[in-house]
Amino acid sequence: MLWGQASRPLSSEQLKGIGEHKYSCIGSSVCEKPMQAFWCALVPYIPEWIAPNTLTLTGLIANIVSVFIVLCFSPDAQSNVPSWSLIFAAISVFVYQTLDALDGKQARKTNSSSPLGELFDHGCDAISTVVLQLGLSATIGLGEYPVIMFWQFFTLLTLFYVAHWQCYITGTLEFARVDVTEAQFGAIFAFLVSSVFGVQVWSIRVSIFPYYIKFISLIGPIALLANIENQDSLDQAEFT
Repeated sequence: MLWGQASRPLSSEQLKGIGEHKYSCIGSSVCEKPMQAFWCALVPYIPEWIAPNTLTLTGLIANIVSVFIVLCFSPDAQSNVPSWSLIFAAISVFVYQTLDALDGKQARKTNSSSPLGELFDHGCDAISTVVLQLGLSATIGLGEYPVIMFWQFFTLLTLFYVAHWQCYITGTLEFARVDVTEAQFGAIFAFLVSSVFGVQVWSIRVSIFPYYIKFISLIGPIALLANIENQDSLDQAEFT
């Protein structure tokens, strides 16, 4: 055996908890409600022989390939990137978003839902969070501001970790009013803007905002943090 009895990665109690785990979520973001109608309309067109995890993996591969192309043109996250690669990146994010939303529905349709499938799905989400942030950093030219790049990575990964830690404790994944779907649409918007106006557009200063436009990207993580704080306050109010 690879691990001895005393050094197994998971205890018997933890393995039992995984086996008994059932996916549960509460809350719905602003964009998720209208998108649910679109996702549900696509479910009947997915053949039952396609495994849910295949959908997840396909979306992740699309993200990785598109971001890899962007980084090939801008390894320092400062150089200009061809429009076609940014359009491809925007399409890939939308494909990933769609397939990521469909995998759970496909699992329920084929009666193949499992804790392992959810683990695989969220593992792909974790990888995609890092990959997508790399692509966005190159898209808005954040390479010359490594501290801000670190802040973006640290904040987004912390948010991802905290959300799943909360799920581990409560058994329920909680979504805020501004959440993953909105962040993905924000990424799509950034890719498309750069494809039309070039990466240099994010280095423009406007009178109402005395910094480079690229620094607006900081608003996303701050908004997500504010949502979490607000949700915690609501939960405490309901508890008391």
